[in-house]
Amino acid sequence: MPRAALKGINLYYEELNAAPYWLNPRIPVLFIHGLSTDHTIWAKQVPAFANERPVVVVDVRGHGRSDKPDGDVYEIAYHVEDMLGLLRYLGFPKTHVVGVSMGGMVAQQMALRAPELLASISLVCSSCEPPKEGATLEWRLGVFDKAPNLEGYYGPVFRRALASNVSAEIRDYLYQLAIHNPRPIQRTGVIATFSYRACEEIRRITVPTLVVAGEKDGSIPAHLSEQLAARIPNALLEILPECGHAPYVEAPDALNRTLSKFIAQLER
Repeated sequence: MPRAALKGINLYYEELNAAPYWLNPRIPVLFIHGLSTDHTIWAKQVPAFANERPVVVVDVRGHGRSDKPDGDVYEIAYHVEDMLGLLRYLGFPKTHVVGVSMGGMVAQQMALRAPELLASISLVCSSCEPPKEGATLEWRLGVFDKAPNLEGYYGPVFRRALASNVSAEIRDYLYQLAIHNPRPIQRTGVIATFSYRACEEIRRITVPTLVVAGEKDGSIPAHLSEQLAARIPNALLEILPECGHAPYVEAPDALNRTLSKFIAQLER
């Protein structure tokens, strides 16, 4: 199992179509998942891209097969340091980064910290500030602290986040992913993700940017994605109809087409 040892933390990752960059001139794509999931959420994206370029998926700290250190070490800044460390570890000159939800927040900060490493960022169902209504940090912590276990927390969270027509199979898949996270890490991650504020910072992003929203997203409503796109210079915006907070499984074909078109336009 490939692991990158980065400043005291081991990150699990998978690299597909992994020819050295001087043998495969196509720019690789790094996919970064959001809070409470892992690298497997990208199962419908990987084959769409790996036939033509290197693709990397990773479990961020505290998730999946990566290390789960104790303590308050799950701020967005820690994930940013990890992901930039992973890019340097892999040695690609440039990388397209796709991040969903919390992963999109990480991608924003990567673009601010090390634009020279990035060919583009795609921010899927993400934002530059917490929701002011609905699934706010206060609402989430209220549900979290009252719930006897993660099962009790994620029921109402997913009812709000996903489109109403999502199949029971998809709901159960995401639910089973979420409840396997350690509860203390999950709570710390909720606070870090839903207290993230960078609406002024992101005006300085110079990396080509695509913002993708789910029309029916009740976790990070589409208007927050619209705000994100408006504040990043020259960012493109795509809203996926009848889609909630998990387009990678709710509308995988539409998401793949949107990402592929964006990357192809840049590389032309």
